[in-house]
Amino acid sequence: MDKKLNERFENLVSRYSSVLERNIQKRMKKARDKEFTAGEIRKLVSSISDEFVRSSEIKKMIDLFSSHYKLGEPIDVFFSVVRDVYVTESEELPAQKFEDENDISDYLYDEKKELKKLAADERKLIRLLVQFVAFQEIEKKLPDILKLIDKNAGKETISQYPVKWTSIKDNKNDFVQLIYGLHKAGYLNKGKGEITKIVESLADTFQVDLGKNWQSNLSSSIHKSKRDYEPPIFNKAKQAYLYYAEDLVTAKKDQ
Repeated sequence: MDKKLNERFENLVSRYSSVLERNIQKRMKKARDKEFTAGEIRKLVSSISDEFVRSSEIKKMIDLFSSHYKLGEPIDVFFSVVRDVYVTESEELPAQKFEDENDISDYLYDEKKELKKLAADERKLIRLLVQFVAFQEIEKKLPDILKLIDKNAGKETISQYPVKWTSIKDNKNDFVQLIYGLHKAGYLNKGKGEITKIVESLADTFQVDLGKNWQSNLSSSIHKSKRDYEPPIFNKAKQAYLYYAEDLVTAKKDQ
């Protein structure tokens, strides 16, 4: 089993789903007519989901993938099956007739050739399947997403105070390290939930542009660090708080 491929796939699905969810939230937030906008979002998500099975051949591949994915089988096993089914079959695919005997078309032949190309290109196939899984997840979660947005809509007030992350060196890794630390310590959602979504959600709140590679940047910094390395942000935050507390106590004594 290729663990890296499976982790990469799940990681991509999580990130893509997060992007879709944030886009829906942003669109609903600025909508003048939320009911109308919610309806349009439902139609859009549904139409995109339908697009993945626009042809009978693509549908066969998607169905094959779904059966493997739902059972929790490794992604590389599915790719192996796909290559056996689509890539190794004969190039000589017969042209097929439509219902009208006089209308003989090479359409299905061309379609199978395109499908064969897709099955042979792992990168394109991963992208298609990541998008498919992400949209499936969003379609399931959409009622809850829209309900939560509608529930929280009345709670927004003008008195909300804008907060922006202002690291001196614009070190986004500092922000990510802090959120990971708080989450693992149980201070965020009791240490539960998808950490990537939590980081990206808080990044929106603090106006942090994480960039596309924030996860790989974090992973790289961890692997390159020495065992006794401690992210500077934790010590800086600790020292800053101690200075604040000391100043407060001193000020009270001087009164």
